[in-house]
Order: sequence, then structure tokens, then C-alpha cells
Amino acid sequence: MQFPRDWRDSRRDGVARLPAPRRSHSSCAREARDALGSRSPEARQAMNAQSSERISNTTIKTARFGNVVFDPREELRFPVGIAGFPQERSFILIRPSEAAVVSWLQSTKTPTLALPVVSAHAFGEGYPDVDLGPLAERAGLGSRVEDLAVLVVLTAPPGAPATVNLLAPIVVNAESRIGTQIFLEGTRFGTRELFVPGRAAEATPK
Repeated sequence: MQFPRDWRDSRRDGVARLPAPRRSHSSCAREARDALGSRSPEARQAMNAQSSERISNTTIKTARFGNVVFDPREELRFPVGIAGFPQERSFILIRPSEAAVVSWLQSTKTPTLALPVVSAHAFGEGYPDVDLGPLAERAGLGSRVEDLAVLVVLTAPPGAPATVNLLAPIVVNAESRIGTQIFLEGTRFGTRELFVPGRAAEATPK
């Protein structure tokens, strides 16, 4: 049986809707000063009034990226945490560059916790190989598959091949920004598949 896969089209990749901007507090402040400095007193007053109505950005300290400024609306909430980190309920997704294949799921509470992740889009039509819709709905993420962003955790130990956990991807509803880790019942993939973008379907069945 073939399942709808429109959400995996590059123009509809749900993961592209998740990242927080990688910007330091100092760069944001500098941009604000530059923008205000080039305007008249009346324009500056109007801009300040508009800024006060916006949601204030949040700054977090991270071990890998330094201080990161993000819009609180970009927070990803995990009500039951993720495997190995049940107490971690709040993350942002950081993509180092537009061309980067690997992004980072950064905890907003623990500076040292940043998980390397890859979009399921990178693995082509062969993944996931089971219908994600019912599993996501059962997990409380809604029934609209096109709203789902699917990430897999990457492991790259020194001196060993990089692998990805295709058995239990991290799935986020890009609209509600609620996520959880879902065990793909009936999949032929395992927790340590070689990381070969676009060739996930060739992984050895488990």
C-alpha cells in the first residue's frame, strides 16, 4: 500500500518550519541600534511602540552555539520528554546554515544537551516505511500528516561510521509545536542504520 508522502516534498518539508535563528544577543542589539539610528525621532518612537507589542525574544546559553536568541513561539514542547531525557520538555531546533543536512535539537534548559538530528526528508521515499498518520494521532500529534516534521537522531562516535535511529524518530506537529518520539511499529529499520542520505530504503532490515 502506498501512503501519502506530500509532506516530504522539499517545498513542504515540515522540518523547515521548526528552526530557531542562530543569532547572538549582541548581534540582535546591534541590528536594533542600527535600525533606530537611521530613523527620525518620530520613526524611532513608532518602532519602539511596535516592538513593545511583540513577543519578547528569549536568550539561552548553549555549550555549542553560545548565546542563542529565539522567538518563544519557536519552542518545541515534549510533554513526556524524549528517550534518555524524560525530564527535558523544551527544545529549539537550530540549523547552522541553510545548506546544512544536520540540525541540532537544543534543550532550552540544559546548555550541554544538543542532539544532532536529520530530517526524514533526507532519506527519500523509502522512509518511513509505515503509515505515520495513525501513530502520530495515537501520540496526540493530530491526524494531519502534512503538519508533521520528522527527525531522526544521528550518532557519530569518533572513528566509527555515523548511524541514525530510524526505528524511533522524533515527530513534531509543526503547527502546535508539540513533539514526541514514536516507535514505528512494523518497520524494517533499526536504531543504528548507517547514515547514507537518500538511501535509507537500502538499510538492512531488522
